[in-house]
Amino acid sequence: TKLEVTEGLGDKPILIPKNEPLLECKTPHLTFSTTDKNADFYLKKDEDGGISFYSHNNLLLTSKFNIKEEQYLICLSAATSAAVSLGLDALDLSRGISLISYDNTRQSVIFAKDIYFLADLYNASLESIRAGLEAVNSMPEHHRKSILLGDVLELGDKTEDIHKEIGRLISGYNFHNIYLFL
Repeated sequence: TKLEVTEGLGDKPILIPKNEPLLECKTPHLTFSTTDKNADFYLKKDEDGGISFYSHNNLLLTSKFNIKEEQYLICLSAATSAAVSLGLDALDLSRGISLISYDNTRQSVIFAKDIYFLADLYNASLESIRAGLEAVNSMPEHHRKSILLGDVLELGDKTEDIHKEIGRLISGYNFHNIYLFL
C-alpha cells in the first residue's frame, strides 16, 4: 500500500533501503544501506568516529559523525542519499553532517546532578523506543540506568501488541528503575 504513492512518478526513481522485502518493487528505484556495499548509496562508519559515503561504489564524501547508534547511521544514510540524488554539493553535505550532535537530534543527553538523562521527547514508535533502550543500555556500566516511558499513541488495532512488545524489550535489559506513564 505504501508504494501506491509512486504510481504517478513515471520513470522517476524512488529511494528505498537495500534488501527491504516490504518495499521491493518494480518501480524504478535507488537503494541505500549501512551494511550492503552493493547498494546504490552506502554509508560506512569509520573506526575513527567519522563516516564515509559512497555513491555507486565511488567515495563521495567523508565527515566527522560522533553519534554511534545504528538508527542514526541508517537515517543519515537515507538523508545523504536523498540529498546526493537531488544534486546537493558533497562538501556542503560533509560540513553539515559534522555539525550533527546529540544536542540537535530527537534524542539528547542531559547531565544534571551527577545523572545522565537521555531525553527522547518526540512522537514515539516501537522503533524509537527500541533505539532509546539500546542507547541507555550502551551507557557506561558504572551508571545506574532507569527509564521513564510514556504511552505510544496512534497505533490503532496494533496498540496492545506493540505495548506488549515494548514490555518484552524492556524485560531484556537490567534497568535499576522502570517508570511507566500511560
